[in-house]
Amino acid sequence: MALAHRRRTGRAPLPGPSRRGEAGTGLIGSLAAVVVFLAFLLLSTQILLALYTRSVVSAAGYDAARRVASRHVDHTDPRAVIRAQEIAGRELRGLLGPVGDHATITWSTTPRSVQLRVRLEVPNVGLRPVTRPLGLMTVDRTFEVRTEDLR
Repeated sequence: MALAHRRRTGRAPLPGPSRRGEAGTGLIGSLAAVVVFLAFLLLSTQILLALYTRSVVSAAGYDAARRVASRHVDHTDPRAVIRAQEIAGRELRGLLGPVGDHATITWSTTPRSVQLRVRLEVPNVGLRPVTRPLGLMTVDRTFEVRTEDLR
């Protein structure tokens, strides 16, 4: 074998363990790299999902609070305000999709403003022990809009 190797390369083989004893050693390192890569991929997917959920909650929540604070709602009539809150809450849950079914929606109204608090859990893609300490799993937003009135 050494003579055939010397003919091809022109030099003698290096002393040390034969190549047969090292077979498969790169497999462990490659497997570890794939696991780390997939963990980072899942983490980035969870972060993206959390940011998207926060964005949707912010837009839909502000729209719902603005609808209740609208001048088309008679803010002197508590029943009209409650009816507007129910309609806006249904529309908000519809915009949030399946996540909205488990959202906590709290309204607070004064003669001058409408306050809406939306709290929900972000869907999980599998790394809850890593993402929970980062604060990515819960969305808690509060919106305050001044009531519109004719002058």
